[in-house]
Amino acid sequence: SECIYSLLTAYYLSSHTTGAYSFMNYCGFETLKWKDVKVETMNQNSEISKFITTSLPELEKFIAYKFLYPILIVSAFLHGSACNYIHLPNYERLEFLGDAVLDFIVSYYLYENLDEKLSSGDLTFQRQKVVNNKIFADIIIKYKLYELLIINSESVKKSIDNYIQNKTAECPKILGDLFESLFGAIYIDCSGDILIILKCLFKLIQLNIEDLRRKSIVIVLE
Repeated sequence: SECIYSLLTAYYLSSHTTGAYSFMNYCGFETLKWKDVKVETMNQNSEISKFITTSLPELEKFIAYKFLYPILIVSAFLHGSACNYIHLPNYERLEFLGDAVLDFIVSYYLYENLDEKLSSGDLTFQRQKVVNNKIFADIIIKYKLYELLIINSESVKKSIDNYIQNKTAECPKILGDLFESLFGAIYIDCSGDILIILKCLFKLIQLNIEDLRRKSIVIVLE
């Protein structure tokens, strides 16, 4: 199985998703492709229209990336409680994807930038300092991205507000999930382009290379 993983990674690094999908198809794995949602769907709800015309341009400017398929980012910030009147997939599937994407993209960054003498265990330890729900949640709060959440649940809103006001309170999982769903959407939209994903990630997280080389990661929130 480790041979399959290493070959899949090699194909992905050499030709992005095209190569990875080709290799998976060759091995007999079924691969799924994103099905575009019709533009008309975005205009059926005033809340979505407002998101597309107001929130999305601000987010795109901030992360320096323009979405080809805006509906992806709507889904990335859509809570399940709002799906009864907005008929789109909620953030959870994109969060599932984004979790794996961030895990991979940070692994790739560490692989390329840290001392080659570091073991896989050392690299895993460093990755855990970056890829964790608390850091992701604090980034979402730092840049007020939680305000983009399309939600119809007062209890979830209250838990978010409580954590923002009192950091000793339990961190709502949804905050970290939103960070992951954002990068799940970016991954699909840019067809898995590593450099684009890293560029967007570095707009939100700045990794100190020198500290990395001393086996210590420092996260700087701009």
